[in-house]
Amino acid sequence: GWKKHDAVRVGELAAQFDMGLGRLSWAPIEAVARYDVQGEPMVAARSRDLTLRFTPDHRTLISRMSPRSREWQAPTIIHADALKPSHGIPMSAPWVDNDGVTPISVEWAELLGWYIAEGHELRDGWAVEIYQSPTANPQRTDRIRQLLQLVGAEYVEATGRRIYRGTERALTCFRLHGFAALKLRELSPGKRIPAGVLLWSTAILAALLAGLIEGDGHTRPDGRRCFIQKSRWTTDMVQAIAVRLGLATKMSPRSEGTWFLYLTKKHYISLRGTAGEGAQIGLEPYTGIVWCPKLPAGTWVARKNGRAFITGNTFPEALVEPTIKAGTSERGACPICGACWARVVQHTNAQVK
Repeated sequence: GWKKHDAVRVGELAAQFDMGLGRLSWAPIEAVARYDVQGEPMVAARSRDLTLRFTPDHRTLISRMSPRSREWQAPTIIHADALKPSHGIPMSAPWVDNDGVTPISVEWAELLGWYIAEGHELRDGWAVEIYQSPTANPQRTDRIRQLLQLVGAEYVEATGRRIYRGTERALTCFRLHGFAALKLRELSPGKRIPAGVLLWSTAILAALLAGLIEGDGHTRPDGRRCFIQKSRWTTDMVQAIAVRLGLATKMSPRSEGTWFLYLTKKHYISLRGTAGEGAQIGLEPYTGIVWCPKLPAGTWVARKNGRAFITGNTFPEALVEPTIKAGTSERGACPICGACWARVVQHTNAQVK
């Protein structure tokens, strides 16, 4: 899921972006840098859709738009103090092929999404229930029934009527018992999405997301989707699943106590504001904690104000080594301390973000 700086540990898996492949993957965190600063100048970039704050030398992933095709080009790295309103920030990317396990079928995954969104755990016994209105959503009701039959679930179905927002509607309850009920409880204790699902394959996660959005969301004709939930944990995890599927995401709270998650297929977001006006980019003093994890590819997936994006981190030694060797030998002297070239690697990692 998402973790703050004080919860991140070396060795944990985190998402990184491969600049050569243009894809995301999991990798172990090699180190975490944390600094307490007082009045540190920080690059602050604010637009209608994005808010960023970096140290001036932070390795920032950006894309430039081709003046001819008007399409975003492959991402490159610049220092944050070179950010311009015309730059685009990468929001998402495809995941590496075959990166995930398949503990359940796609039918079970979609049914699990329906259960988390529209289900209920009975306190007496092991049965669970899934609700849907055949009046408002006959196709969704049929889909739940079809999934139950496909996985061979034992269930009973009952339909009644109720008044919802001043209108009488039918409500169908699917009560599952036996193996199917036990399996759903095992996959999602307390109807919480376990963090382990992020290691599932793309096909399984896509089915899970489909069930979640069909139960507690909406899909527009143009393909944009949203997910709405009262549970912060569930919405956090759905956002992580969406990033795992290469989708751009934005999560925001609502006054009625719910969380909205917006999903699109675009990979970049412009720093330009409304009506083509540029974002506000400048230096601002900052007091607090500056932090950054180190991953092998030199990049990581971050979240700021509910918006997930891809950014850079400390130079990985594999990227620095060729440059160092080009200017010195293993017996040569480090220009900083006079030791061997390996010391240059240490100094480089200590001095750049």
